[in-house]
Amino acid sequence: MVRLLSPDERPLRHPPVAPSPGRPIVQIVRQQPGLPDLADLVDRLCPSVAVIVPHGLDVTSEADGTAVVPASAYSADGWLVTSAAELPPMPLDAVFGDGRRVNLVDQRKDPVSGLAIVKAETTVAPLTFSDQTFPRVGQFGMAITTAIGSGCSAAVSMIGSDFLADGGSGVGYFRLRPAPDDWTAGTPLVAADGQVVGIGTDAPLGALIPAPIASVILDELIRNSLSASTKFGFRTIDYAAPFSSRLGDFRSGAGVAIVQAKSSAEKAGLQAGDVITTVDGHPISSASELSRLLDAASSKVTLTVKRRSEQVQLAIKRSTNS
Repeated sequence: MVRLLSPDERPLRHPPVAPSPGRPIVQIVRQQPGLPDLADLVDRLCPSVAVIVPHGLDVTSEADGTAVVPASAYSADGWLVTSAAELPPMPLDAVFGDGRRVNLVDQRKDPVSGLAIVKAETTVAPLTFSDQTFPRVGQFGMAITTAIGSGCSAAVSMIGSDFLADGGSGVGYFRLRPAPDDWTAGTPLVAADGQVVGIGTDAPLGALIPAPIASVILDELIRNSLSASTKFGFRTIDYAAPFSSRLGDFRSGAGVAIVQAKSSAEKAGLQAGDVITTVDGHPISSASELSRLLDAASSKVTLTVKRRSEQVQLAIKRSTNS
């Protein structure tokens, strides 16, 4: 005969253990992820960041009062990207974040964007440009600079708007809000993966030229062969998704990236974000095709431009300096 035990008679499987007197109870809490530590990234990129100074200037002394210009390595053979407007006259030196100081032997400027490149007599590890994807509002980046070649400083900032969100502009910029302290044209902004997402420009405050636009310009400067569109005072790019969806419904054409201040293109009303679909009645499908047609054009062209839901025609003259 089997007798069932009552609950009070059943043995405990896991009898309670009383805590030892005076022994604290430890609660284990899983650590939550926080802001990334970017120190290793700054250390890695700092030798590729520089300041441009007049030849022989003592960068450790503030007595001279001469402004220094930020720059960063674009190619392994010594080409650095900077701002044309800020460049002092040659002869010049570049002082890198790791303390190296080298002579600069050449400089080339883009008249439309205000970007420039200078050639250093050294090899250098270039920064990687994010040349496919446009930055997005809400994305964070880090501005890296060196003041006297004894290390680098970094400032984290968020992309707060772009030229479309701000209501239109002659420059296809994106904008940091707030702008880092002492923001200067030519400063690189890098993402957490170390890729450059933009290069600082003059206006508005905190504005940068996106890396996909800047890399096209810099490659042309290195080849010493500028796009034919610069002769008419503007630059174009093939805008890609998802950014292109904000420009309206179009299937072909060349997107306007930058319009030169005081140029015939600006006076005619051309804006960043416009999409050029024909030149003198000839349909175009890309920025490279537009450049070929402008190269063969006369001193004046008529552009058909799609601006969101509107379509306009603009007459633009070739620059007298080209």
